[in-house]
Amino acid sequence: MNPVDLNNPEAVKTWNEAMIDKYNLVNYFDHPIYIIRLIENIRIKKIIAELQTDDVSDTLEVGCGAGQILLRVPQGRLHGFDLSGRMVELSRYKILQQFPERLGILITGDAEAWPNEIKEKKFTNIFCSEVLEHVPNPRRLMEELHQATDKTTRAVVISTPNEPLINKFKKILITLRIFKWLFPNISTDMTEEWHLSSFDIPLMQKMSQDLFSIKKIQGVPFNWLPLRYVFTLKKIQTPASEISIRSTKN
Repeated sequence: MNPVDLNNPEAVKTWNEAMIDKYNLVNYFDHPIYIIRLIENIRIKKIIAELQTDDVSDTLEVGCGAGQILLRVPQGRLHGFDLSGRMVELSRYKILQQFPERLGILITGDAEAWPNEIKEKKFTNIFCSEVLEHVPNPRRLMEELHQATDKTTRAVVISTPNEPLINKFKKILITLRIFKWLFPNISTDMTEEWHLSSFDIPLMQKMSQDLFSIKKIQGVPFNWLPLRYVFTLKKIQTPASEISIRSTKN
């Protein structure tokens, strides 16, 4: 059962703000549990390594949160948007403190209906970190991403949790009665609370169908232990659905 009325944008926004506070998203990458910090740091490094930046590149983060990943992009102007206005302002503050000359467009916006300021601009790199599982309709996000990607886009990168594997590990630790000891204040099943979809490779393939091909899949922390996935995508220039529609019209 979904924790919120997904057809009510304001309810989704309020619920999202509550989850930000509950899971301390502002400081998540400085998590007090070492293993979580380690895994997240490996994931960020893999995302950044896929980007192609230089002094004139424009990098967009979809769902920029508090800006922890955006700030690690080594070169070029930094752009982002997030459903949470306070996260956007925190990102803006951090960028202005460290790289004021690199601040680009940073605004509040819905991942399923991108702001016009974002739609009107083309980006060298676009990445989306652990956002797809939180939105009511991840396919819409992928469609917006497809529209924003053109021949000048060098890299498109998405990361998601591998929810089925994570939940298997959690169940083992719960059975051994050590889960709460190792991971206090962590949900036993995120799909019952903050995650609206249980992502894995097949679901990512389904969400990308006719829009992107998956060029590369990296497991985090390791390929043989993929608790997280980092997907590098390539735009399909003419979706099969459009070809089908054109053929029908003809």
